[in-house]
Amino acid sequence: ARDSSGQLTSTYYEMRGEIQNMARTLPVATTDLARLMEGAAKMGIKGKQELSSFTKDTAITAIAFDLPADQVAEDMAKIANMYKIPIPAIRSFGDALNWLDDDALASGGDIMTFMKNVGGTASIVKISARETAALGSTLLSAGEKAETASTAINAVFSKLGAANTQVKPFRAMVDDLGLSTAELERMMQTDAVAGINTVMDAIQKLPVIAKQGEISQIDAVATLFGAEHWDTFSKLIQNRGEMTRQLGLANSAESSGSMAREAAARTDTLSGQKQIAANRFSELTSTLGETLVP
Repeated sequence: ARDSSGQLTSTYYEMRGEIQNMARTLPVATTDLARLMEGAAKMGIKGKQELSSFTKDTAITAIAFDLPADQVAEDMAKIANMYKIPIPAIRSFGDALNWLDDDALASGGDIMTFMKNVGGTASIVKISARETAALGSTLLSAGEKAETASTAINAVFSKLGAANTQVKPFRAMVDDLGLSTAELERMMQTDAVAGINTVMDAIQKLPVIAKQGEISQIDAVATLFGAEHWDTFSKLIQNRGEMTRQLGLANSAESSGSMAREAAARTDTLSGQKQIAANRFSELTSTLGETLVP
């Protein structure tokens, strides 16, 4: 945006024009849009088209979720990096998040927090960003907090994803469930959701309250993932129908465009129109200032 002598280049004015164009239709302050674009560039997003697209898409996401634009931009950039989501696909992923936000009890902001927290372990198994969002949304809808939900799912991903390397009690429990560690690892590397469902199928065959000498469901979960995660994992077991429904929502073609529709509805409100009017006035004063400076 500057040449070797420090003077602003045509790129600067071109990108400023892009920001002002967005501010004429989006109820986000022009200065906030500028900070979004600046932040995106600092996070490594390159190219005029990519910067403009990311800025607009994250602004629309912020409007739809009623969250601070800079927070959404940072979260979406991290999620895109963790889950290898191409910048052009950010809006489509945002649509899926918004669809979950609209049709489940979880909020879009909490789902993004969950996804950031499990991004590291999610990379060692085969699970898509949309499936991860649905998994988190299911637990959040069941009353879990983003932090406890993500801690439990991190344990699930890491334990099942590397089942062959786990301690002897873990391997013995897998045998007791009629499964094999090699098969678990293979499933987690090819379809993590199917792998988790297989484990839940096996656990649900056990009694909730075991007789002497028998294995109970809580024994199985505590041995596989840790006793501290029994409550969280049991919510996943008890809400399997809801998990299936939310996986369907996250991958639904109907989600396409949902974020833009939500943002349009908020734009049409009095506060939205007031912000757009303020943006237009800001643009006018900026133009007048530049004219008068000489």
